Amino acid sequence: MQRYYITDRKQIGGVESVVANVAAQAYAVDLIQIREKDLTARALLQLTTRIVAIPRRAKVLVNSRV
Repeated sequence: MQRYYITDRKQIGGVESVVANVAAQAYAVDLIQIREKDLTARALLQLTTRIVAIPRRAKVLVNSRV
């Protein structure tokens, strides 16, 4: 059974909360999905860079844009 963490900064209280929660869950999940559709490309890259830098065993998936 795989465990996923799907980000939603609006529900959790912002980017800092997302990063903190991902860090807390990084070894408990198999996949971290960054799903922040309304972020600018620059902000999405910054968030992704911060999450990828967290020591983890989970793979990181970033939703694409049309």
